[in-house]
Amino acid sequence: MDRRRQDTYRKRLNAELSELRALLERTEQAGRNVGDKTRGDEGEEAAKSYDREILFSQSDGERTHLNMVTEALKRLDSDEFGICILCGDAIKLKRLDAVPWTRYCRDCQEEVEQEAGAS
Repeated sequence: MDRRRQDTYRKRLNAELSELRALLERTEQAGRNVGDKTRGDEGEEAAKSYDREILFSQSDGERTHLNMVTEALKRLDSDEFGICILCGDAIKLKRLDAVPWTRYCRDCQEEVEQEAGAS
């Protein structure tokens, strides 16, 4: 992969990383603030608990995405970027253009998703 293309991916990944960090901070803050001060009746408390659970679940997904972006940046630095971590084949540029933090080629991604669905 040429240097210019690597720089393009690095810029996209760094921008994604910044956005995710900001989003994660806002989501976690919102989760802490849900129903912080006032106690409501049983229904209100249940709704607040549900809202907190949704926000923390969302932050788990954001944290996973953030880890994938961070790992992609490390792979860029070690010249492993664009190589499937399962089979070792090159990941097609079209896939990297769409999802630069991907760890798998399309075939291995499908295999991983099938295994996850089977369990």
